[in-house]
Amino acid sequence: QMMAANLADVRSKIPGQKYSRATTGWLGAEMVDILRGIHEKGYVHRDVKPSNVCLSGSSRDGLDRTLCLIDMGLAKKFTTEPAPSSATPGVFKGSTTYASMFAHAGEEQGPRDDMWCLLYMLAECHEGTLPWKAANTADEAIQVKKLLQQEGLKHIILVTSSFHMPRSKRLFDHAGINNVAYPTDFQANTTTSWLDMIP
Repeated sequence: QMMAANLADVRSKIPGQKYSRATTGWLGAEMVDILRGIHEKGYVHRDVKPSNVCLSGSSRDGLDRTLCLIDMGLAKKFTTEPAPSSATPGVFKGSTTYASMFAHAGEEQGPRDDMWCLLYMLAECHEGTLPWKAANTADEAIQVKKLLQQEGLKHIILVTSSFHMPRSKRLFDHAGINNVAYPTDFQANTTTSWLDMIP
């Protein structure tokens, strides 16, 4: 609520819903720096997408814009230890539109997966859409169901804001997906770092 707007909302108001090459390049450079800082602390975000990137610190001349990566609800410590060959695929976490192929396969996520999310996010910012993007939550539920069937998975953790959760859960229930609701609402606190909120 303290941020000006997220990138998805801003882009929706631009004619053609596309950012210029220069703007996309600036977004990419800023996000690489942000993710580097998170990864150097040993954490992976796991849900990099336009609606989780907000503009902050604007000035009258518009030259003092900075980016903030929000919603740390899925962030966690990552390990550099290789997964045992007998490890079974884990529960998918993230946003299906931007998640890496490794995340879709149920592999443990690391910095590599955040960078794939960033690549897809920037492609959408510049091109206006992604060829595999669901038109709405109902379409996404259908795609998730197909993915679960392909991977032999039986349930998901449904992560979204408390505001959107009732409708999202209803649509995923209607699609016949066994899901556990996990509403997340991150609120900024000037005395607390987001790193203190990660389990």
